Amino acid sequence: MAKNFLKNEVAVKMTMVGFGQAGTRMVDKFAEYTQTDGTAVYNCLALNSNDGDLAELKNVPKSNQVSLKLGGLGKNPERAVKVLDSNEEAKEKLKEFITERVRPSDELVLFFAGLGGGTGTSTIIKAIEEFSAFHNKPVIRQELQKVAQLYPMSEIKANQAKFARIAFENAIERKDFIKMGIVVTLPVR
Repeated sequence: MAKNFLKNEVAVKMTMVGFGQAGTRMVDKFAEYTQTDGTAVYNCLALNSNDGDLAELKNVPKSNQVSLKLGGLGKNPERAVKVLDSNEEAKEKLKEFITERVRPSDELVLFFAGLGGGTGTSTIIKAIEEFSAFHNKPVIRQELQKVAQLYPMSEIKANQAKFARIAFENAIERKDFIKMGIVVTLPVR
C-alpha cells in the first residue's frame, strides 16, 4: 500500500519552511518523505540563526538550509526583531530565502515555527511579510486594477473595503496566487 502511495502525485504541491529550532525540526520530518526514485515529495526549507541547530537536521538537504549566522537570538523576541531590523546581511538573507526558494508551481506554502521567543518567533513574522509582499500582493494589485476599470472611482473610494475584498477573492482563484498556512508550537514550561 505505501509503495503505491509513493508512486502517486501529491494532491497539493507544497513548500514547507521551518524557522528556528522547533520549526526546522518539524519541517525535517516532512523532508523524510521521498518518491520511489528518491526525490523529495515536498520542497522543505530550513532557516535558523544558529548553525548548530541546522547541523541536527537529518533530511532537509544542506542546499535548502540557510543560517543567518547570528549565533542564536536568545529567546528574546523584542531583541531578535531589533537584530533582524538592524542587521542588513541577515535581513537580506531572510528576504532572499523567502522570495527565491519557493517553487513557482507550488500551490501552498506552510510556515513552521516554535513560539518560545527565539529565532522562530521573530523570523516567521518577517518571512510572512516578505512572502506576501513578493508573491501575493502583486496578484491582488492586478485584480484591484481590473476591478477599478469596471466601476467609477467615486464608488470605489466610497466602498474601499468591499472592492478590496472582491479583488482578494479574485486573486485567490488565480494559479499564481500562492496560499499560505502557519503551523506553530507553544512551549510548555
